[in-house]
Amino acid sequence: MKKIYHWNKKSSPYNSLNIYAHFIGDMLNEIYGVESCYIYSDTDNFQQVIRELTQPDSNVVIFWHYGVFDYNIRYITDFSKVVFVYHNITPAKYFWLTNPISSLRAIGTYMQLYFLNENMKWITVSTFNKNCLARFHFKNIDECPVIPYRIKYGTINAVKQESCTLLYVGRITENKNCLKLIECIKEFAQLYHSSINFVVVGKCSSKLYGTLFEKAWNKLFSIKHLKCKWYSDLDEKSLVSLYQSSWLYVTTSLHEGLGMPVCEAILNGTPAIYLECGGQESILNSIGMVELKKENVFATKILELIVNPEKKERLLQMQNKELRKKAYPNCKQLIKNIYGKYIE
Repeated sequence: MKKIYHWNKKSSPYNSLNIYAHFIGDMLNEIYGVESCYIYSDTDNFQQVIRELTQPDSNVVIFWHYGVFDYNIRYITDFSKVVFVYHNITPAKYFWLTNPISSLRAIGTYMQLYFLNENMKWITVSTFNKNCLARFHFKNIDECPVIPYRIKYGTINAVKQESCTLLYVGRITENKNCLKLIECIKEFAQLYHSSINFVVVGKCSSKLYGTLFEKAWNKLFSIKHLKCKWYSDLDEKSLVSLYQSSWLYVTTSLHEGLGMPVCEAILNGTPAIYLECGGQESILNSIGMVELKKENVFATKILELIVNPEKKERLLQMQNKELRKKAYPNCKQLIKNIYGKYIE
């Protein structure tokens, strides 16, 4: 049995790649009884650590979590010791006008992928990501679509809000299409005349787009029966309570690799409606998806679910059934099948 390491550039416990890495590490420990070690860019002398671990005679495997250009790849001695875990690259096209640095970063990532060796080993987090990665000539790509999330703080027991409560959790950024979401909420409020709560949890990723979002957000307060709350951050227990007490999760994101907030909401008992965006429908088998070409009916789709509790409950049951195939504990067999062949 090989010793298991995970590399991620960021050590923050809130970093999505790090959350995924630790979930995989925990699952491998449950399956094989072998604990994973984690290396970050703030690990002491990490360059030398990578060089030594990837020597030809070492009995290790490093799962290298990749989501953006990573110059630390140059410290790898023997690439046969490394399996890259591809998370997602948001296309440059979404950022040209408001965040050109992010566009340049994405382009740099494309270039790095183009010049990497075609025989490198990859695992992707969704079928959508596998298809994206396949464009870069790689020959060894596996997919392991698992949901790195477990219900915490007991069973699902939060009481639903008395008034219609719509929730969005995630970054306030260009590819998340948050300005479109606000438009949809305004349109929904014109169709639904009872009390509405709209809750957002997330931070602005760029100054210019953040300014545009705040301006659009403030206009929502002119709608009398619409109450809006925006949290830049919440502790995990409060977020779980919010997931469980909301009526419907809504997102108009244009690009997702996996779409964890939607999955978290569903696993906590709240159905989701989302715009066609790649990874989300890949994970959910398109259940609850609104086609991109039909984005103008998004508000109407929200209304159909809110006024029909039975339809909303059926959606939840279908989405939950689909996710349970990929969530804990069912995901352990898939992880063993894919990750196991690199460590056994």
